[in-house]
Amino acid sequence: MKNNVFLAAGGTGGHIYPAIAVAKALEEQKNDIKINFWGATKGLENTIIPKYNYPLYRIKMGRINHNVSKAERLFTLFLLPIAFLKAICTLLKVRPKFVMGFGGHASAALLLAASFLRIPSYIWEPNALPGLTNRKLSGFVKEAFVVFEKAKNHMKCPTRDLGLPIRKEVETKIEKLKHDGFHILVYGGSQGSMAINKIILEMVNKKLLSDDVKILLQTGVKNFAKMKELYDGKNSQLELIDYIHDMPQRYAWADLAIARAGTGTISEFASVKMPNILIPLPTSAEYHQFDNAKSLSDKGASILLEEKDASSERLAMEINKLKNNKESLLQMAQNIKTFHQPNAAGKIASYLISSNFEV
Repeated sequence: MKNNVFLAAGGTGGHIYPAIAVAKALEEQKNDIKINFWGATKGLENTIIPKYNYPLYRIKMGRINHNVSKAERLFTLFLLPIAFLKAICTLLKVRPKFVMGFGGHASAALLLAASFLRIPSYIWEPNALPGLTNRKLSGFVKEAFVVFEKAKNHMKCPTRDLGLPIRKEVETKIEKLKHDGFHILVYGGSQGSMAINKIILEMVNKKLLSDDVKILLQTGVKNFAKMKELYDGKNSQLELIDYIHDMPQRYAWADLAIARAGTGTISEFASVKMPNILIPLPTSAEYHQFDNAKSLSDKGASILLEEKDASSERLAMEINKLKNNKESLLQMAQNIKTFHQPNAAGKIASYLISSNFEV
């Protein structure tokens, strides 16, 4: 008989890919385990998780963050009791050995239901400043897995730092591709960033970078058509792509990355020693991405550039300083490497198995 477990993850790749990494590690370490996923009816979980052939249980759920409209928060509060009852019924049917939440709109209902049914439950908090939901949930779960030391101060439950789970295909040693010129990967998170897109386009149109600089810009699926409309395609310096599926190859291609400051992105950069410029998302819950980026910049592992200061001229200046100082690039690569904990997914999986299954 298969031993069921539930992983709740959704919304963005920063929640989903670490959960998949742990799922794979659980399967590698225990062959009679069955992974079930829990998510919302909207979100990237609906396109990513089915590709890995995991069952996905879905509920209708909105956001409750302070940066969304009051109407959406009220609607979410209305949906929460319904989601909680559905979670209770699902857990009674599936009877998992444990539940672990990786973030996303739907996670709270499953974790609260698991706590109510006295099923061992855990949360994973990747940010230096935990979000409101995880801070509240920490009073109901058995343990929280954190990435930043600072996050421990905000949790009401015991914490454990085993690192950030990274997909094995990314964590595997990546050999840099030899090339002429200077390559920049621009990655505004799994959904893209129109603000960053426009800054990059303006920088290219103003010819603020030398011709030997090549830029690959992930626009985000929703922004791709608009960016194609704005970009005439005549400048060979810039290539647009809606979504990057082959990230390891892109890391091998790039000399520098420009990105938002989600922890999943940061951890992948640390894994592959990627020099980077981080532009935190201003609307991230309680501006937690700033805390993430500040933790790196304070140790020389990143250039922190707030969006309000990120003009095309300022960004070009930061790029040129790094491009013309190879020693700074190499030092940044070494500094960010210190934030990487190898095989975090395997360590988390091992701990969960030893804590919830008879040996």
